[in-house]
Amino acid sequence: QLQPPEVEEEGLDQTGSLLDHLDRSVVLVLAPGEGGLGSGTGAFGNGDTAGTNDHVIRDGNPNEIFVTSQALGSVVRVRIDARSGEGAFGTDDFAILSGDFGGPQHSLPIAAAVSRLENVIAAGFPAIISTEDARFRQLVASGDASAAPLLATTRGVVTSVQDRQSGVRVIAHYADISLGNSGGPLVDLCVRVVGVNTFTTLNRETVAVARYSLHATMLMAFLDANNVSYRKDEAPCRPRTVPAQVAEAPAEDSPPAEEAAPAEGAGDE
Repeated sequence: QLQPPEVEEEGLDQTGSLLDHLDRSVVLVLAPGEGGLGSGTGAFGNGDTAGTNDHVIRDGNPNEIFVTSQALGSVVRVRIDARSGEGAFGTDDFAILSGDFGGPQHSLPIAAAVSRLENVIAAGFPAIISTEDARFRQLVASGDASAAPLLATTRGVVTSVQDRQSGVRVIAHYADISLGNSGGPLVDLCVRVVGVNTFTTLNRETVAVARYSLHATMLMAFLDANNVSYRKDEAPCRPRTVPAQVAEAPAEDSPPAEEAAPAEGAGDE
């Protein structure tokens, strides 16, 4: 099980473990639509708005998008303040959500510096895990506003930082992500967002899976273009302790019939 470092941030009441920060900042995004219930992951980048992938909410009713988490303790209807990429594969693929969250929320800073072999952690609500959570079933079945599944985390390392032909900068990494992780943060060991988990690709001949996050520089450019405030932290990451080995990661849930697929939520297929 993950043994997280302690983190302190000057001027803010944010002392706590890595998991504390993630539990307080990461949310489940629910996007019901004609095709069923779509779900994904989001995270607070400031106290008033949460970010996710546009493809998470693409097929949902824009007037019926919700976020929840155990920290929020309720299901909050949100507005779509900005979006990009039209949810298309290989685009910048971002969306900003706002709502009545009951006051400023705990947020994660953003760091653009990330290097190969750096340890990273993916946080989110992969459908393969969340749909088996009794609280998630209770939430969907009865609309219980107090029910939210437990956040899932996986650990890996950065293998490459690439500029794709589309002009999008991505991080290839080995922290397992699958359907439902889309829009969730990829963080370093100082709990700073270095990427947004967005898609996986599958080599059908070797059954090899590559996991990709949109680079933090893409996220910051999108936020700047839409006048959305955020905290930037470019200091070297020096966690107090190094996380121990993480428990076995979830099995990959990429569709075998496609060469590339978003790591989006249950019900989107």
